[in-house]
Amino acid sequence: MSSSFMEAVAGDSMESAAQRVSVHIENMIDSADVFNKLTQNGSSPFSGLGDRFYTKGRLEFVLKRRIPLPDELTYQIRNMRSQFSMGLFTEITRAWVVIDSDIFMWNYETNEDLAYFDALESVVLKIALVRVKADVFAVSPLPFRFLFLFSTVALDNSSLNDISSTNDGRIFFTADDKLYEFVYEHNAGWFGGGRKCRIVNKSVTLLSTLIPFLGPGNGELHPLYTSGLV
Repeated sequence: MSSSFMEAVAGDSMESAAQRVSVHIENMIDSADVFNKLTQNGSSPFSGLGDRFYTKGRLEFVLKRRIPLPDELTYQIRNMRSQFSMGLFTEITRAWVVIDSDIFMWNYETNEDLAYFDALESVVLKIALVRVKADVFAVSPLPFRFLFLFSTVALDNSSLNDISSTNDGRIFFTADDKLYEFVYEHNAGWFGGGRKCRIVNKSVTLLSTLIPFLGPGNGELHPLYTSGLV
């Protein structure tokens, strides 16, 4: 075998190997995650860890307005026993405060229109703003902006975690790693009208979900406070 033939075979093998390596590298780049793609040039894919990323002497937060709590809450806060929480419902321009078993809500734009509810025996752990069904709470011939509602349903000593609602008025909450739905409706049966509510465990079998409907546990749902015309 001549040397020229061996050199030609070796050259073809090296070219073929180079093409295979090139294809393999391209496949690795295409299948690499974002982090590896961003670090191909040896630079870091994130910023903000050093002082050079920030303008010296500039405040990160600027106080634009200070809103005091209503004077009526001073006494209740001083006599707090175990629970205090507060927050904002910006959709309805309302601030809320929970002190033990009492709920307070007012307009934080005007610092007026304080409403409260103090008829609960248990400590309030969670409060949420949810959408409600429009055909259930026809309490006034005039349109209303929001309702402050009260109802009690048994949770069998479960600890409620989160509350959420859908655009069509369904209300859900989680308690002890289970999903529940708070079902409420206008009762127009033979035994009189009114608003009834119950809870349905959505994390169990179909047969188990029928239990709340067969046994006692329905509660009355009472509108306590309305405010603001649409």
